[in-house]
Amino acid sequence: MFAVGDLIDGRYEVRGLLGSGGQGDVLEVFDHHERDVVALKLLRPTNHPFGVWGEAQILRHLVDDHILPIRNADTHLGQPFLVTAIATEGTIGGRIPSVGFDVAQAVRWIQQACQGIERGHDCGLLHNDIKPDNLFLDGRGNCLVGDFGMAGQIDPTGAGIAHGGTAATVAPEVAQAVVAGEPPYATRRSDVYSLAATLFHLLTGEPPHQFVGLAEDDHLKHVATTLPRKIRDVAPHVPDSLARAVNAALSVDPESRPATAIEFANSIGRPIVGRRWQRTDEHGGHIACHRGVRSGRTDYLLCTLAGAKPTDRKLITTHAENNRKVANGTVETTRARWAATVRKLMDRLS
Repeated sequence: MFAVGDLIDGRYEVRGLLGSGGQGDVLEVFDHHERDVVALKLLRPTNHPFGVWGEAQILRHLVDDHILPIRNADTHLGQPFLVTAIATEGTIGGRIPSVGFDVAQAVRWIQQACQGIERGHDCGLLHNDIKPDNLFLDGRGNCLVGDFGMAGQIDPTGAGIAHGGTAATVAPEVAQAVVAGEPPYATRRSDVYSLAATLFHLLTGEPPHQFVGLAEDDHLKHVATTLPRKIRDVAPHVPDSLARAVNAALSVDPESRPATAIEFANSIGRPIVGRRWQRTDEHGGHIACHRGVRSGRTDYLLCTLAGAKPTDRKLITTHAENNRKVANGTVETTRARWAATVRKLMDRLS
């Protein structure tokens, strides 16, 4: 609708497209009044009860260090638009490595997202679409929650209608209601599930549910009827205490999850004891590589190689600085037992 160089509302000069989503296209624009680069979202017609201006009204009341702030809302040539500060480093979703982020970094971002979501809950609002693509990074590397276009109001019972969501991170109770054709009620614990599913993706490089081979229309049904994977089955390097916190927050039973976003943030913030492991896949031809770091100690490299049979795996641990094998660091296992064997070996070496 608008090309590079076009002027919107007499002040916003279009520089390019930042992204597109269900709620509208987002443009990078230069604000000639404030002499600043900002993000301008072209709002699409919506059935949301808050109306087309719902997100603008929500953001006016949500002021927090970890929520993307609003600058303006108006109409140009009949096109409603919303202006927010620009996240200079883009979205977290746009930079997830295939092997996942460093554990400490992923936890820090999600704890910051929890703060923003808790602010929304305190104001009586559910986000309903927490996912990596809706978490933005500022110039200091801090996480800002954005895109409240699907937010819902919490009623006196503590629930609210979920006006949307994304299969990769949506809570199963919401997916079950949508599949059954019933009103999809969500709660604070539904947002907690989505925070945990997002953290799972940041730590592993994959969402909790695998949709390979499934038609897009079947994704919600899969979430509604299938348990999410255990995080250490996908990423055995994740510390046990953190894995237990993530798995609890991904419980199918909402009552088994943390009651609030801040409670979840606290549960994932426990100190990591011993050697910290991170998947790196730094050796071409290896099935997987993990680097273990401990303050003041030599780094370890734990590499997974193919065995004699297609189902066999061989784990070899070496000192990173000189490639010498670590005592008791070589183990043979099978593909089915790989994750459990890696966890056991990491625990021993830590």
